[in-house]
Amino acid sequence: MTTHQETAKTPDYDPRSNSSIINFLLSGIDGGYKKGSLICSSDADESPYSKTITLGQFPLYTESVRRGFGVVSILLGLLGIGVIVAAALHQLSLSITIPVAVISILFCILTGAIFIAAPIAQHRYILVELECKKCNGGHTVLYDAITKMKRRRFGCYTKQTCMTLQVSSAERSYEFIDAAFEEMPHRLGPPVPGAYDCKDWADEFYNKIS
Repeated sequence: MTTHQETAKTPDYDPRSNSSIINFLLSGIDGGYKKGSLICSSDADESPYSKTITLGQFPLYTESVRRGFGVVSILLGLLGIGVIVAAALHQLSLSITIPVAVISILFCILTGAIFIAAPIAQHRYILVELECKKCNGGHTVLYDAITKMKRRRFGCYTKQTCMTLQVSSAERSYEFIDAAFEEMPHRLGPPVPGAYDCKDWADEFYNKIS
């Protein structure tokens, strides 16, 4: 069996092209990703066809992460208040204590906001199960979008928190699915309420191919 690299306009996603900081920030999304095999090279009449097309999603944060944000928020809030009290009691230099207190309290507000929003923050994706006529085997292709890019990967998410929203048994060729992927937007909107996000992207792509 021979394999080939994709020649589509959008290259297959490779996390090695990212910085370590970016990959750390993406760990909440990609921590449960399992890499699969590339599809077989084939002629047009042997092109793999979809068995199932799944629209799914999972929460970005676990209960332990949410609790961690909550603890950090409380500790930083207490630290900021403590600095202000210490400055007042011991007549410490306000030029140092006030900036430290303000930064601590602002960070407390930020982590608190994340803590509150985390339970409803979801990442949405499309998983396509392909049947290969040439090798009589199966392949899975994962499509999703993050802030500045859309991604095609051979594999699947293995998170226990993955939830199936819709499933289609429409038989589509891999070429048809990938052509629809190329027509999709390359990036999402800004991270503000009402902007075009990964849910909108996945829903639009699912409707194109299902």
